Amino acid sequence: QDSFSVAKPDLVEATKDTGDLKCTAFQLLADIGIDQKAFAELVDYYDGLIECYPDQDLLKYSRGYYASRAGQYEKAIKDFEYIEKDVKLTQLKLATYNQLAYSYLHLKNYDKANEYIDKTLTINVLNGEAHYYRGLVFLSQDKKEKACDSIKKSLSYASEGEYRTEAIEKMKEL
Repeated sequence: QDSFSVAKPDLVEATKDTGDLKCTAFQLLADIGIDQKAFAELVDYYDGLIECYPDQDLLKYSRGYYASRAGQYEKAIKDFEYIEKDVKLTQLKLATYNQLAYSYLHLKNYDKANEYIDKTLTINVLNGEAHYYRGLVFLSQDKKEKACDSIKKSLSYASEGEYRTEAIEKMKEL
């Protein structure tokens, strides 16, 4: 951690460069940001990486992910909707739909969240993350029994994932 703190100012300065050093600095800053869970900073670093590598669409997915974790849901949605248009890989499609559901859920746009939950479950009915988000939608609508059922499904279908810990805690509350 100390070496990150020492290196960070020099790396930020290097992002003002115009050559390859700039892109390397953004990548190193992103690595530091991931380690430190500095989500808002990561969005800025990914902006720089996308400027360096505009054809790398997965960078947009990553920026969207970190934007959603930083509470920048509108920005996240723009990135995920961009990815959604051309995504061919099933796993990336599922991840994108789940991230769109997550972002819309946090914006309290439950109809759009449900739209993406449905898209996910159409591809994979056993997707635990989608069932968890469906449970949160039900919970927001004060449908506790349906919420409980969906969250239980999410736990039975998923063995891992950042939402799993949240689902366990949510079940304790219900």
